[in-house]
Amino acid sequence: MASLTPPVSIRHGVRCVTANGVNVEEVLLAVGQEIGYENISSASRMNKAVVVFLKEENHVNHLISSGIVGSGDFVTVLPLVAPTIKVTVSNVPPFIQSNEIERELLRLCYGLCPHMTVENRDRLRVRDLLTAYYDLDYHHNPRGSSYWRNRVMKVASKYTGRGLTFSVANKKDFLSELEDDFGLGTSDGGELPFVTIRTKLGHKYTMREEFTRDGLSLERFLDDYFAGRLKRYVKSEPVPERNSGAVKVVVAESFDDIVNDPDKDVLIQFYSPSCPHCKKLEPVYRELADTLYYDPHIVVSKMNAADNDVPLGYDVRGYPTIYFAPAGKKDEPIRYEGGRELKDFLKFLKREASHGLVSGGSKDEL
Repeated sequence: MASLTPPVSIRHGVRCVTANGVNVEEVLLAVGQEIGYENISSASRMNKAVVVFLKEENHVNHLISSGIVGSGDFVTVLPLVAPTIKVTVSNVPPFIQSNEIERELLRLCYGLCPHMTVENRDRLRVRDLLTAYYDLDYHHNPRGSSYWRNRVMKVASKYTGRGLTFSVANKKDFLSELEDDFGLGTSDGGELPFVTIRTKLGHKYTMREEFTRDGLSLERFLDDYFAGRLKRYVKSEPVPERNSGAVKVVVAESFDDIVNDPDKDVLIQFYSPSCPHCKKLEPVYRELADTLYYDPHIVVSKMNAADNDVPLGYDVRGYPTIYFAPAGKKDEPIRYEGGRELKDFLKFLKREASHGLVSGGSKDEL
């Protein structure tokens, strides 16, 4: 037992309790994700409950209204109606200050259901990540924000330990990304959450079924994901009906068929229609394709990277970016860093090609 005086008024305190009891760490993580760790003053264990003191009274009303979720269980949050003088300590300091919370629990905070923002998205996306996008705004819509997050958490608790992290995000903060990466319009999903999965390898999936309040649609989506039944979302232009030109046109949907053909050496140029450097290169690139048109082992191709997803293994940060995907080694594409004259490309290909180059029906002697 220890006698401690709370550092703030009793009006700043809340009591968190479930039928099975909760621990300090789980409560602090849940409270911190709901209102921000910086708004927690201190916390303590009291019998089977956890008492948390907050820096502002308005956060007390928020937590009482919304409740929190700890380890998948809903935690009731009650006002602290009487001062806490005696505190039962169980292998932890009776009070954990906010700076210690951030230091000790940072490694755990991403494992529940964090609020993904533009600032922290890169840190979250180092793992396979499910995100529910909706009108998440704890200042103007605290009840709705907590309601949907709790629904996601309830379902997420059934899939723990399977390598998927869960998060929620404000749809308005990611509208352009959702449109560019998932092909979503501004009206898709309406007021209901829109759910996506983005793996650390860059694979993307969308839940097309409407998010139901009982969570069953999300469970079906996750069951299909873990069973490998979902089709990956790929942003792609239509596959050309005719593709008989010397320079083969590649889109995301045809990338595997053309560039990843295991029997072909493939030169692939990633370009943007608006890029002046790409336009300057076009006649040279077409001449290269014409020169090698009769070579049965090599393909000269191009893909509009502005309107198609670029596959993993290809680092495209500017245009044009050119790679060589050798036959039998498609997981080891070689970035082309040479000059942009015909002789430069031919010299590179003669060095890297799996077969001698064929030009106009005869072996190239370069």
